[in-house]
Amino acid sequence: QRIIAMQPSPGCYSTPETGIGSGLEPGETKDIDRTVPGTEARTHRLTIPNDYDATIPSPLMLYFHGWGGSHESCGSRCDEAADHGIITVSLSGYGPSGWQSWNHGGSSSSPGPEGATCTAEATSYCDEYSDSGCDCSAADNCWWTTCRDCVEQTLAVLDEVEQDLCVDLDQIWAVGCSNGG
Repeated sequence: QRIIAMQPSPGCYSTPETGIGSGLEPGETKDIDRTVPGTEARTHRLTIPNDYDATIPSPLMLYFHGWGGSHESCGSRCDEAADHGIITVSLSGYGPSGWQSWNHGGSSSSPGPEGATCTAEATSYCDEYSDSGCDCSAADNCWWTTCRDCVEQTLAVLDEVEQDLCVDLDQIWAVGCSNGG
């Protein structure tokens, strides 16, 4: 049994005919395509909890895959979350298929607490991301992720979920692995 949230999202007070969760019944999953202006189209996966009630706020879990993964990488984690009353959104990072990644602090040239974690001899992956906002002329061999603004992407999807679904704003969780962790 859930406790009523202290801060229900705007989606708790509306019944949208369109939007990110429209047409989904409790326990269902849907792939959604979204594009933040000036970036690439991405597919994310939304899963509604088995016991979802549009008038009772549900916790939300955002899942971030590891380097090279996609919205399909969440697997049983998202299914188990839905079994426990949690809305899940498994996001896809930017980059070409097989190279999708997240751009955040430390993802490229990071010094690490004990010196460089990447050396001049490292393989450069920047050319793989030339269509993902990267200027490879300014890159060293340590660039191995997209250069797109993944925070903006995440906030755009989060805003949409909060507007269209009944989310407990006190229980929004971000989980992931490797580059998405």
